Amino acid sequence: METFGIFIVGITAGWVFRTTVDSSRDLAVRAIAAAYDLADRARRFGAVEREHLEDLLAEGRAAYEAHRARRSVRTGEVSRPVVVGRQGRAA
Repeated sequence: METFGIFIVGITAGWVFRTTVDSSRDLAVRAIAAAYDLADRARRFGAVEREHLEDLLAEGRAAYEAHRARRSVRTGEVSRPVVVGRQGRAA
């Protein structure tokens, strides 16, 4: 009878361990999915902020060029347009 009790305890312990592993696996899968979701949101946030910054830079550049053009018309000087290269620096 003692052997049967040990057998039942072993089966029960195995069943409990297996149930715990399955539930922790499910938890790990959900955590990984949440991490992917967070990374996706961060990429989208970064893209939106980058676009906003590019818009601000373009608007500032246009305002600068307009001010420069008005100043050159008033003074009668001919100014060379500023050409921005690929690295974002004036050529």
